[in-house]
Order: sequence, then structure tokens, then C-alpha cells
Amino acid sequence: NTFDYVHVQYLTHEVKNSEWPKLLLELTRVLKVNGWLEISDSNYEIIRVGPYINRIINRMIADLTKSDIDCYIDNKFGRLLKDIDQLTNIKRFENTYPLGSWHGKLGEEALYISKPSWKVLLNTYRKELKIRTKDIDSVLESLVEECNHNRSYTTIFRWIAMKSHL
Repeated sequence: NTFDYVHVQYLTHEVKNSEWPKLLLELTRVLKVNGWLEISDSNYEIIRVGPYINRIINRMIADLTKSDIDCYIDNKFGRLLKDIDQLTNIKRFENTYPLGSWHGKLGEEALYISKPSWKVLLNTYRKELKIRTKDIDSVLESLVEECNHNRSYTTIFRWIAMKSHL
């Protein structure tokens, strides 16, 4: 009963399936009555991808799945939030973000934000993808070209819920 608003972002790749119910209960507990909970994240899908990005994302999702992490937990948040009696006014919003200069400044910024994560993934899966360390930056630029060529985009979801008097 401390906060009017609690915002959680980019935790879907950190929280195990079995931990979500307990985490959501704790976030609800610290909310004041009539306070709002907001969860924002991505389901890690990139629409209209090229072969490199597809291989990297699929590899990451496979590894996370082995660790009991559901990259598509967004599909379960509605039920998880509804299971908490104190939460009402549960709503989901979705925004798409273009990746690349093909969509002007917004696309350039979204791609700029994505590149450091992709570089980490390239380094993580370098051996599997048969990429030499010295080629990481050029492969990263190939990913950028893929996004521009394919007019790629990603989706960010947002769930909100209000704590009621129950």
C-alpha cells in the first residue's frame, strides 16, 4: 500500500514462468488502492526479418525456453492479472515500431536502440553462427541492412491494471 503507480519493463527474459504469479502478487501488494500497475515489454518477434536476425532470435528464444522463460508470456498476462482478485480495469495495448531508416526518424531511433542488444546476441552466439570476432560489426551492419530492405518492425505490448478495494 505504498505506491500510486508501479511500472515494470523488459523483464520477460528475466522472470521464469513459475515466478510470474508471485511477482505480480507482490507488485499488487505494494500498490495503493486505486493505484495502477503497468507492464511493458516485447515478445521478441521481429516482423519481416532476414535470415541473420531470424537465426539469432530463434537461438535466443530456444535458450530462454530451456531456462523456463516464456518469451511469449504476453499471451498469458491477461489470465495472470485476472487471477489476482484485487486487480480490475485490465487492458492491453500494443504499438508497432519500425526498425530502420525506411520509416524515417522513428525507425532510425528504434534501430539505434536495438543494435546494442543485437551485438550482445551476436557475441553470445558467435561460434554457433560461425562469425569471427573481427566480423561482428560488419554482421551488425548486415542486420541493419536486412531491416531496411525487409521493412522490419517489432511490437511492444503494455498491460495496465488498477488495484481495487477488494
